[in-house]
This record gives sequence, structure tokens and C-alpha cells, in this order.
Amino acid sequence: MDEADSKRLAEWYRQNSELYLFAISGYNLEYKRIRSNSNVLKLGGGRCLDYGAGNGEILLELAHRGHPVSYYDVEGETMRFARWRAKQRNLPVEFFDSKDELRADGKSKGYDTIFSLDVLEHLPNLPEELNYLASLLNPGGRMVFDVPAGATKSHPMHLNHNLDVVEHLTAKGLTDERNLWQRLPWRKEEKYIFRAG
Repeated sequence: MDEADSKRLAEWYRQNSELYLFAISGYNLEYKRIRSNSNVLKLGGGRCLDYGAGNGEILLELAHRGHPVSYYDVEGETMRFARWRAKQRNLPVEFFDSKDELRADGKSKGYDTIFSLDVLEHLPNLPEELNYLASLLNPGGRMVFDVPAGATKSHPMHLNHNLDVVEHLTAKGLTDERNLWQRLPWRKEEKYIFRAG
């Protein structure tokens, strides 16, 4: 995807983020999702980044638990809603909508935990995004993300990525931290946990 296409994609999400606000809010009320988010929160430690944070539910809870947190997403209704929620709860959250600003912040302080949930399947260059996120990790930092298998009838907006995520990140020096049950080949496991060396 060329630079112009990337800009059009970001603009589409900017213009339609209100739709995602409602869709994500409903999705997060499902029992399976509540249980999944509870498990994900246990993985947060140190300075945290949520890349593609949407309405900010994971990040705001981590801020409530005392973690320094950074929010990254396109400017739009979901970001405005997350800012409002953080302000209402008096939670210190750094907000970013520029990868250059996020990179500068990450280089100066780094991140101990990076979350990117329900995001990467929407972005066209998965290897580039994974490399970018890995570059923001502090030594020993953890990256928690998911990559659904691609477009389905119920999720036509998901992109099909033909990338062996484990091979790609282990070649970059990261370690797969999923347990044996999460790695079983017949399970449709889309969540990944990697640690920087």
C-alpha cells in the first residue's frame, strides 16, 4: 500500500470513529470479551502504551491501577471520548495521534508493555507495524496483541495478512511468551505475547 492509500485509510477511520465507538462499546460488554480483557490487564506492567486504543477501556483501567499510560489512535470521536473519560476520572494519560511524536516519546522513555488489540488486522503493512511497536519496547518489555486470521463474512474490514508472526518477531530477537495451551496448533489462537530481549 502506498503512502496515499495509508492516508486515505487513516482518514476513513477518522471520519467513522463514531461508528467504532458504538460497535466497540457493545462488543466489550460480551462476557467472553470481559473475561479476555481481565486476563489482558494482568499482563500490564510499568509504562504502558495502547496502540489503536479506541475508547481507551484497557488503558484507563491501567492508569487507574497506577501505571503511566499512553494512548495512540487516529484523531476522532473515540479519542475525544477517551480524553473525556480520562478527565472525568482525573487519570493522567498521554494522548498521541502521530507516529512520529509517539516514536520520539518512546525513544526518550520507552514502554514496558505495549497493547494492540483489535487493531493490526485493519492495517495494511503488518510487518512494518510489528517492527515499529517492537522498536518502542524497553529491554525486557512485553508486547501483547492480536492478529485475526483475516476477512470473514462478519468482519469484511479485516485484512488478510500472510505473515508468520512468530517467525517474524523471533527473527527480530523477541521471545514468544504464550503458554503451551495458547500455542496448540489446532486452537484458533489470535493473541500473541512477546518479550524483548
